[in-house]
Amino acid sequence: MKQGTFARYEAYKESEVAWLGEVPAHWEVKRVKSYAVVNPTSKIPHTLLDDDLVNFIPMTNVDGELGRIKEFNIVPLKDVASGYTRFRNGDVIFAKITPCMENGNCAVVTGLQNDIGFGSTEFIVFRPGQFLTSVYLHYFLHNGAFRKNAEPFMKGSAGQKRVTTLYMSTHGFPLPPLPEQRAIAAYLDTQTANIDRQIALLTQKAAHYADLKQTLINQIVTRGLDPSVPLKDSGIAWMGEIPAHWIGNRHKDNFILITDRCNDATLDKVGLENIESKTGQFIPTDTTFDGDGTCFKVDDILFGKLRPYLAKVYLAEFSGNAVGDIFVYRPRSNMLPKFAQYLMLSTRYIDVMNGSTIGAKMPRVSSRFIANLPVMTPPLPEQHAIAAYLDAQTAQIDRIIAALATKIEKLQELRKTLVNDVVTGKVRVGRS
Repeated sequence: MKQGTFARYEAYKESEVAWLGEVPAHWEVKRVKSYAVVNPTSKIPHTLLDDDLVNFIPMTNVDGELGRIKEFNIVPLKDVASGYTRFRNGDVIFAKITPCMENGNCAVVTGLQNDIGFGSTEFIVFRPGQFLTSVYLHYFLHNGAFRKNAEPFMKGSAGQKRVTTLYMSTHGFPLPPLPEQRAIAAYLDTQTANIDRQIALLTQKAAHYADLKQTLINQIVTRGLDPSVPLKDSGIAWMGEIPAHWIGNRHKDNFILITDRCNDATLDKVGLENIESKTGQFIPTDTTFDGDGTCFKVDDILFGKLRPYLAKVYLAEFSGNAVGDIFVYRPRSNMLPKFAQYLMLSTRYIDVMNGSTIGAKMPRVSSRFIANLPVMTPPLPEQHAIAAYLDAQTAQIDRIIAALATKIEKLQELRKTLVNDVVTGKVRVGRS
């Protein structure tokens, strides 16, 4: 960014909107509805027939981070003609329900066929008037500071809170002259696109290192550390060739499935949401779990049986109560707990689990399938060596991924600060 880009305006005035504070003196400040029609009428063209295909936007098709429509669903008109929100090209859609509002599900609508689109009933629609551009309005509504200020004014019960149309339509709105709106939008388009490209590159790097970590785990838990060791066909499709001295057995030969109900109120409860996917890290939450589960001890393995492709495998660091869709496995004397976690986190192992699931909407793997799964087990000393090697190597990769994540977070914060400062007039763009 060029030096001098962030000069302030010559004069400011009070906006009379608490979180906005002062705005440039020549900007108007009125209610949103003074500049845009809120939830306008959008008539279906009479030329469209019931079986004609139209564009539909479910809430999940809006990228909250970037504030963009990811794609349209193409559906017959008769499926969405009634009971859904309608909008036109140039409208701005804004999610009113939690957590979508807080997450930034807000976008300018473009690319609609026949200039009519349909979407979730949880969208509020804004149609800018002649003195307001869609892009500038979007930058203001998608601004994190605006959405954060709206949170306390949401109505409804937990999980179903909504920001009201009244709040949105009567909120104070700082309006620059049209040429300035266009200059601000053009500047932010360029700057945010540059930041987004940097974030995308760093995200790709992080994904590459995550894949490298997974490849390393797959290789070591099925081949060991010595590439010169003689190999043999394991006779197990998912393992392939393995070191000749490894022992063939079944999962139940290495683990005890713990099934006793746990009613010890002193133990902390652990659910699937506490286990990070693909890393096995524990995630503390404030969630309160109902019912009894299965007691587990330090060094037990907690394995998520629901949607096993998520690879939720936790090596217990404390005693607790596993609730919900979790199997508790206690490694036998021939199985090192840390090696067991690496084995069960490997994509080869997870793919086998995933291929055996029952149920379409809520796929689960059965304990019987896991118990009889053929596996190949290295001697204990070798398990120790493998676990120590993977601990060191994966820790190094994790540090790289963490550093990349920190850079991404800083860029995301820079993006938010930039948008807020520009659309609220804290800084002036376009002059050196």
